[in-house]
Amino acid sequence: MIDADNKQWLIDCGPTVPRVLWQRGGEVNDIDAIYFTHVHPDHCTGLTALLNHWKSYSRQKPVIIYCQPAQQPVLMQLAALANWPQADLGFTIDWQECREAGRGRTGRSALPPPSMS
Repeated sequence: MIDADNKQWLIDCGPTVPRVLWQRGGEVNDIDAIYFTHVHPDHCTGLTALLNHWKSYSRQKPVIIYCQPAQQPVLMQLAALANWPQADLGFTIDWQECREAGRGRTGRSALPPPSMS
């Protein structure tokens, strides 16, 4: 978690992240944006559980998800599983693209959006 510009950012959302967030408390509307560096399973597979939890506890505030354009379809599939078979989460997801930083040791990663840099 990063607090920047009066917003709370979650950087990646691996499979253990939702449980850690629930244990630390807080409200379902606290996180303003999720930034994905890349879509390896250890960085993104917690998204489904997190969005489902927010839906179950009546989140209403929109969330912004930043990712690389090529990775958005994978993340959209994970998001769709959060409320399947229904179509509405009860809050909106604002998908935003970020630029690719290049290929590193773990694959392609993204540059942070301008508001974070």
